[in-house]
Amino acid sequence: MSKWHPRIPNPLAEIEMESILEDALRLLSEVGVACAHEETVCRLLDWGGTSCKDGRIRFAPQKLRSRLEGRRIPDERPDKGFSLGACWACLNYCDPETGAARPAASEDVARMCRL
Repeated sequence: MSKWHPRIPNPLAEIEMESILEDALRLLSEVGVACAHEETVCRLLDWGGTSCKDGRIRFAPQKLRSRLEGRRIPDERPDKGFSLGACWACLNYCDPETGAARPAASEDVARMCRL
């Protein structure tokens, strides 16, 4: 039995994705993220490229960009398109991890709606 490998074609051009990333990095640098959890603040400050003021963690854009780039995993699977219809629109559910079909449960529908 083959495993199900969903993919969604990227509707944005590379330049549009870069613009979104630039804006996100700018916001994380200028506005930051509120964080009241002291242990998390300490861990982020230890990571480097971060600062904390008034309960907000701010990230250095270049440091964060290089961290994100280092975590990127290239998708080398052939493009076979994507359809949710065969997965959860029926009474049975094809589990994407095991490839096994089983009766659908309410949590399956909730998970697919969050997708």
